[in-house]
Amino acid sequence: MSKTYHKFDRNDRGEPLNVDGYPPCGALVKSREGIPPTTQQGGELSFRRSEKEIQQAKRDLNLCEGYTLVEILAILILIGILVAIVSPQVLLVNKSLPSATTQLISTFKFARAKAITTTSYYRIKPDPGAAIPANQLLVEYNTTSCTATTGWTTDYSFSTSDLTFPIKVQMVQPTTINGIAQATATSWSLCYKPRGLADNDVQLTLQDLKSNKTQTVEVFLGGGVTP
Repeated sequence: MSKTYHKFDRNDRGEPLNVDGYPPCGALVKSREGIPPTTQQGGELSFRRSEKEIQQAKRDLNLCEGYTLVEILAILILIGILVAIVSPQVLLVNKSLPSATTQLISTFKFARAKAITTTSYYRIKPDPGAAIPANQLLVEYNTTSCTATTGWTTDYSFSTSDLTFPIKVQMVQPTTINGIAQATATSWSLCYKPRGLADNDVQLTLQDLKSNKTQTVEVFLGGGVTP
């Protein structure tokens, strides 16, 4: 089956078409097989078919109609609104794990600096009083030693927001202390001494529970920390 295309001399308002002889939008009106349309008469298409065929031809011709400037601006504004709504959510998901990693490293570094400047012992560990201990840290200090069982005081200069990881990010296995795997992801603590040395080599794993991506953070005996 072959399809023929016909060009008109005038548009539906009786105005001349463009120099190529086609409708202004460059569209072609498809004829039905073997029964081409007649020339345009009085702004209407005359087909040798039923009214249904004529209406279909009109719909085909209407496909060449474009959008007004107002319609285009409305669409662009709608797209802009949708992008503004979705983008922060996408960025939040994509940056949750890096943000949590930065928080953890910053907490270790700040605790080390405090231990040195105050000649105290600073201990960091999962917060046992938090709703999700694997999602929040606790920072304490004393003036005795890292092995003291009493005398630990919470340092509130570390805000809860600084010690709480972004939503859906938690500490997971494997967790090691001096190369020894621990029973759970929260079975660890690390203490900085007044000279900035750590009492243990601790390796922690953070996981974004939504994307399942993980990041390892390790604190060395010398006090340094690296992702």
